[in-house]
Amino acid sequence: MSRTYLDYAASTPVDPRAAAASARAAMLVGNPSSLHEEGRMLRVGLDGARASVAALLGAAADEIVFTSGATEANTAAMLGSFFAARRSGKAGLRVLMSPFEHSSIVSAAQLLVREFGAVIDVMPSVRGVVLAEATARMVRPETAIVACMWANNVTGAVQPVADIGLAVAAERGRRGAGGIPISFVCDAVQAAPSIAVAPVAIGADLLTISSHKMYGLRGAAALFVRRGTSFVPITAGGGQEFGMRGGTEDASAIAGFGVAADILRRER
Repeated sequence: MSRTYLDYAASTPVDPRAAAASARAAMLVGNPSSLHEEGRMLRVGLDGARASVAALLGAAADEIVFTSGATEANTAAMLGSFFAARRSGKAGLRVLMSPFEHSSIVSAAQLLVREFGAVIDVMPSVRGVVLAEATARMVRPETAIVACMWANNVTGAVQPVADIGLAVAAERGRRGAGGIPISFVCDAVQAAPSIAVAPVAIGADLLTISSHKMYGLRGAAALFVRRGTSFVPITAGGGQEFGMRGGTEDASAIAGFGVAADILRRER
């Protein structure tokens, strides 16, 4: 009996062109951080994929940090921005988040509560969509993170993320240069395959997308980190990914990710 796969929200099939690029990269020996020719060849591929993902998001290449998946990217966004806010020395930092976040965002927030005494505030909503004006009024002087996914992975509901971004920008302006850093974290994993996702358009400071949700391979995702965003890396290593995520990159999965990003930008 034949089967038909329909669960594209969980993972899409791999586009043959992305698979071919991944296979070619897998045959190259070396480390993208090495100085010899083999390493430089891998670095060229890595830089090309980064440029492709950046073009998809309308971002600069140095704002793209590759990770092993969206769970890691979401966790890094939450913890990295919270740790940066803690440098202010202020206690009682708060996280304002939608009630519909992916488990990786929820688990990271719960960790911040357990280990660092954070307080979680939940955005009000009606029929699966957050209320932007009411949410803006919930942003407090102690709010360090505002987290709202772009499109929900279960219901498909699209959230008013641009309005959320405006509220965060307004609060940042009120605080001034000496205030507690505040970051808008947006999980755009489910949105990216169907919506032209541009972090700058919604005022996102940190935004995540995933390769295997857009016809690329599992094992690669991207964390957009806006230039100037207060962020503390949570993975130590050899300075890879602009010092924001240590560890040797999966050049094979990332090569496929880059091709998938190009295909999505051209053929969505």
